[in-house]
Amino acid sequence: MSSILPARDKIAAARLRLIARQPYLASIVMSLRPVEAPSVGTMGVDAGLRLYYDPAAIAAWTVDGLAAVIDHEALHVVMDHARPLPAHGPDQD
Repeated sequence: MSSILPARDKIAAARLRLIARQPYLASIVMSLRPVEAPSVGTMGVDAGLRLYYDPAAIAAWTVDGLAAVIDHEALHVVMDHARPLPAHGPDQD
């Protein structure tokens, strides 16, 4: 599949490919809600299960490459890396 697919369709195809390979991630992968974010340059996920994506990045990736990125983002949720972190720094105690 090429970048001719609209971003949301390509995300859907990548999700299905990922689930076929790793069915144990199906629940979390299908719970992620795609949110267009043109300025991020890639993909990201938050604790609210929003999957932010840059349409330009999606267009540049193959479906297999996109599946790998979604896998990576899903694992942030599984490992609880998507939660907000407390502030750190010299002014934060």
